Amino acid sequence: MLKTNSGFTLIELLVVVLIIGILAAISLPKYQVSVEKSRAAEGLLILNTLKESAAAYCSETGQQPETAKWKDLSAHYSSTNTNDSAQNPKIIGNFNCYFITQGIKCGRTNGGPYSLSVSWPCTNTSTPSCMPRDGLNGKGAKICKALGFNAGMCAEQCNNSCTCESVCDGSGMCHTDCSVCREQCNTYCT
Repeated sequence: MLKTNSGFTLIELLVVVLIIGILAAISLPKYQVSVEKSRAAEGLLILNTLKESAAAYCSETGQQPETAKWKDLSAHYSSTNTNDSAQNPKIIGNFNCYFITQGIKCGRTNGGPYSLSVSWPCTNTSTPSCMPRDGLNGKGAKICKALGFNAGMCAEQCNNSCTCESVCDGSGMCHTDCSVCREQCNTYCT
């Protein structure tokens, strides 16, 4: 009597593992961008809440919110230190937010590849913007573009000498002092 083996050969198992590996390699970058896009949506919500709070502060006091303390703003992001200036960064969710001269900036607390900001928060016409921290072709640019921002015009990146520089694609003026990505450069270059 002949005994038959019913099972998979080694080649068949290797082919299946190879196919699974290829599918994972294709889908993982898309998944990472989707996850980061959802985190950025949280950042936009925080930024819009702070913008509305800043507009209310401007209406009530006639001053720009960078002179305020976190307790003076109507946003529900209270600070443990009641005398804490709104210019001091505050961790809100996954973002580190603070007020600058005539604007608000929020960056990922883990030093993510983009930052969100809004200028002139005392006007109703101010719109958020997204700036990649890893150049025009990096992950940050992909996330900004996925959120609907024109991230191709201006970005920050580390150059070969481990200092931050502005990069532009030539489609417009790029005004940035690289303050956002200096810390990122230190992380990438060490």
